[in-house]
Amino acid sequence: MVRSDSYTPPATSRYECTGCLSRFESDSHLVDCPECGEPVRNVAVPRE
Repeated sequence: MVRSDSYTPPATSRYECTGCLSRFESDSHLVDCPECGEPVRNVAVPRE
């Protein structure tokens, strides 16, 4: 039986732009939105 650690972060992170509110996933740490250049925030649970 393989157990996974529930505290291990996922391979991809979800981000939301604070300016245009677009949402996207990325494998690397992002600071600025690729669409408008505004700051992004890491979103643990996506809004949907």
